[in-house]
Amino acid sequence: MSKLGITTGSSPNDGTGDTLLQGAVKINSNFDEVYTFLGNGSTLTTIANSKLTNSSVSFGGVSVALGSSDATPAFDLSDATNYPTSSLSGTITNAQLAGSISNAKLTNSSVSFGGVSVTLGSSDATPAFDLSDATNYPTSSLSGTITNAQLAGSIADGKLASTFLKSVVEDTTPQLGGNLDANSKNITGVANLNVSGIVTATSLDASISEWVLGANGLSDYTFTGPGLTGAENDPTIYLVRGQKYNFKNNSGGHPFRIQSTPNGSTGTQYNDGITNNDAGNGVTLNWDVQFDAPEVLYYQCTSHASMGGKIYIGNSGESIIVGAAVTINSSGINATGIITATSFTGDGSGLSGIVASGSGVIVKHDGSTVGTAGTINFGTNLDVSPISAGIVTITASGGGGSLQNRTVVSGATTSIENNGIGNTDITGFKSYALMKVGLSTSGWIRLYTDSTSRTNDSSRSVGIDPTPGSGVIAEVVTTGISTTQVITPFVMGGNLNNPSDATIYVAIKNLSGSTQSITANLTILQLEA
Repeated sequence: MSKLGITTGSSPNDGTGDTLLQGAVKINSNFDEVYTFLGNGSTLTTIANSKLTNSSVSFGGVSVALGSSDATPAFDLSDATNYPTSSLSGTITNAQLAGSISNAKLTNSSVSFGGVSVTLGSSDATPAFDLSDATNYPTSSLSGTITNAQLAGSIADGKLASTFLKSVVEDTTPQLGGNLDANSKNITGVANLNVSGIVTATSLDASISEWVLGANGLSDYTFTGPGLTGAENDPTIYLVRGQKYNFKNNSGGHPFRIQSTPNGSTGTQYNDGITNNDAGNGVTLNWDVQFDAPEVLYYQCTSHASMGGKIYIGNSGESIIVGAAVTINSSGINATGIITATSFTGDGSGLSGIVASGSGVIVKHDGSTVGTAGTINFGTNLDVSPISAGIVTITASGGGGSLQNRTVVSGATTSIENNGIGNTDITGFKSYALMKVGLSTSGWIRLYTDSTSRTNDSSRSVGIDPTPGSGVIAEVVTTGISTTQVITPFVMGGNLNNPSDATIYVAIKNLSGSTQSITANLTILQLEA
């Protein structure tokens, strides 16, 4: 509310002023408003900032409310003066300096080396240094020459980087005063080394032979070199695997090729280990004969069919003689004595005069081995054809043959639970007549033409007929009273695998009331070989 004033009138008791009651009411109202704003005597302790018109102060762009503080105020000191430099922290960069610092502002404004003093900012292009105490000055930086008069005494060998001559070009007949130490270095260049005596080396990486090639017109190469007396026409060359050879072609225009095809025409290059194949005139063919090189190769002029010859590698030609008993050549192997091998490959049609002994011949029936023998004698009613390509043909003839006897074949399941089904494969015949079935206990036995049919029929129950054509040959249920069942009339059965075999596929369901293995006995008559 607005402040309430007391009306006093114009003169005492003129009746125009406020009464004492009215004045007292206004006084109380004004005090009530002050107490309401500031509190009464017991609650008036502080005046909140919000009660003040101005409750903060600001210096250098930093404002702080009354009662608050800023320990590190970010003052704007652009107008501040007289700040002592001793209170600065950190460093002043070149960019912060206005202008440059004159030498007069520096305590020390010059440097001195070797008796030469230069102030900062000045230079001495040719300082006259006193180098009497200097060390490690590189000789490569010296100018001029050092005269003999400047040398104190003579230069000892130990002061020289090398005591060896670097060139003997001026001396056309240099002689060694002692042994030549190569110092693990190489002697390189194109030259001949002529030595009288023995050359000793831990290894030799060089061609052991070199032939120089010429030409005898257009008909022959001429070879001059190791193994030949003078120049010989198209000689046979003998090389050793693991050695290196050179063929220097000076024939005048006959390209020299190593090839794998025989002489008489340009053939297939043989390049393994060879550098400069088809070497022209003035070119040397280099050959590092590989360990897997063939026995025979050929050299051939690629321009003239008659210029060429053979190269034998690692043998004496087209025949190998081992001792006095064995000769191997292009015609075959001739041996006197016994040849023993772990196995022989081929049909044996070219062998003659062989007599088997002991277990020399394996005898088989339908692909299965039945034994071995030294001799097989085929009896009556069998004709044996002459041997051809190691094979003879046996044909039945006359006598009308013989009838087969009935046979009992058996097989057993693994242990199967009551009402469980177990499978077994019985070896019988490709086709047969089923005459009788027997089980070792009560059960349901089924016979099939193949394994797939047995699998497809596995879920069928006793008493349910099989689907026609499902591969079921016969089925029998046996009881504890009678576990053998005669089949009348006989049932024809067989194996339908491709190719067919003698397997009879059987499934047996255990009806005995207990877990056990069940054996099946089949009486059958063979119908097919």
